Amino acid sequence: AAGLPVVATYIDSLEEFSDVALLCKPTMATFSLALDAAITGGGPPLSIRLTLASKYTYAARTQCQLIVLESLQAVGKAQRRKLPRWSLGS
Repeated sequence: AAGLPVVATYIDSLEEFSDVALLCKPTMATFSLALDAAITGGGPPLSIRLTLASKYTYAARTQCQLIVLESLQAVGKAQRRKLPRWSLGS
């Protein structure tokens, strides 16, 4: 989450990061060119990389996980309320 330049071969799952990463064809020549661009300051601006990186800090990811867990807990409580009382072990 430091906003450092990223060079990777293009795969479908990385498409969403194409505006912040240097994605290239899987050849030595294109990968080498992308590495050179990253080293010399080419590619997406630092401000854009940092904006995306801020979404992937440990704090941000933990917050997202807590939200998911809380929503699952709420769903579980709602489902338990719908069960007949005898099925709750009472």
